Amino acid sequence: MTLDAQLVLASGVLERQEVGQPVVAFEPDEPTGGESCRDPAGRRQALAGEAVDERFLLKLSVFFGGPRGCSHLLALSPGLLQCLSALPARMLGPGVHSGRTGAGTTAESGIGPVLDSCYMWRREGALAQRLGGPPADGGGKPGAG
Repeated sequence: MTLDAQLVLASGVLERQEVGQPVVAFEPDEPTGGESCRDPAGRRQALAGEAVDERFLLKLSVFFGGPRGCSHLLALSPGLLQCLSALPARMLGPGVHSGRTGAGTTAESGIGPVLDSCYMWRREGALAQRLGGPPADGGGKPGAG
C-alpha cells in the first residue's frame, strides 16, 4: 500500500492524497457482497484542506478509523507528520513550524508530535537529536536513556 500526499509547506495544509492498493485482502466478489478493501480509500481525499498538525491523526482516526476506513491505510498516516516534522523550519511558512505545540511537544523543533512514534523517531535516536529533540536521557521517561 502507498500513500502519496502533497502538502503546502507555507501553511502545513494537506493539498491532496492518493492511495495505492495494488494488493488487498478482499476483492469484490460474491462472499464479500461485492465489497472490497479499496472501497473506503476515496474517503481520505475528503481531508484535503486540513492542517497536518498535532490534531491531524485524531481527525483522521475519527473520519477514517474502524468501520469507516482501513486500518492499514490509517497506519501509514503518521508518516505525514514525520515528514513535515523533519523539514527545516526555513522551508515552512510562518507559524507552521512553531504552530505544532501543546502538551508533550517540542516547540523549538516541532518534532514533539512524532517523538517516539517509531524507531527512527525515538528520542535518543540520531534523527531526533539532530532536529533538536529533548535530551537523549529521556527526561525521566521510564526505560529511556
